[in-house]
Amino acid sequence: MSAYADALLEDLGKKAPQGDPCGIEVTSTAAGSPDEAWGALRGEVVRGAKGWCVTTDRVWRVETVAGVDEAKAGGVLLDAEVAQGSLSVHIRHLGGAWQVTTLAETERGPKHWVQQIERRGIDPDDPRAANTLIYRAYWRIDVPITAQPCAQIQPAAVRFIALKPTPQEES
Repeated sequence: MSAYADALLEDLGKKAPQGDPCGIEVTSTAAGSPDEAWGALRGEVVRGAKGWCVTTDRVWRVETVAGVDEAKAGGVLLDAEVAQGSLSVHIRHLGGAWQVTTLAETERGPKHWVQQIERRGIDPDDPRAANTLIYRAYWRIDVPITAQPCAQIQPAAVRFIALKPTPQEES
């Protein structure tokens, strides 16, 4: 990376209190059946992960992936996002297949500016209680190879990292 990009990344880092710049590795695979999609959630890598899950019958918080029983979940898996440490797995139902995307923070590769984002969601079991979903957005710095030192900041990825504890969980 050029000295200009390094300086820009350092300056952006001063405006991003969420942490130091880091790399992000994104891999995506297709799952052709509901069993394969559920298998991605039950994988050894994310066994203790927490997050949320949506089937055709319900929406719920996943307290631990190891405890997810697809027979009790009801319906077909549509979407899920779970995270443990620096690793997240996102699943999306797309027509007749599922896209399984794994996102992992890494020390390798190009550095990205990181921004934490919170989004509110509704708990279907108690519509008065809102859940807060926490994500990390990764912004790539593109420095054109020209005489003009002008960088562009482009979105690279967004990774689910946690469900914010509800007030009941915090007490």
